[in-house]
Amino acid sequence: MVMASNLCASNTGVVMIALLSLAGLAMANATADFNEEPIVVFKKETHLDFELFDIKGRLMKPSGAIVIERQKAIFNPLLTLRANFNSELMNSIDTIR
Repeated sequence: MVMASNLCASNTGVVMIALLSLAGLAMANATADFNEEPIVVFKKETHLDFELFDIKGRLMKPSGAIVIERQKAIFNPLLTLRANFNSELMNSIDTIR
């Protein structure tokens, strides 16, 4: 009788040590995985098939036509336009003679 209780107690101790060591290993593994960045892998190509779906709706358009003409840009003249160049023409004739 005494031997049976000693045998049971020693087995309980071994089981407890095994459970504690497994728990420690699991915690170490969990912290190592928590610190690392997760690796995300995407598919190279995604194919979507919309032939099975029926899409119901209606086309909405504006009720009237809006036409806006673009206005011409107005710039300030940088050059002054003169009506005649008679004086310069006369001077050029004198320089040629």
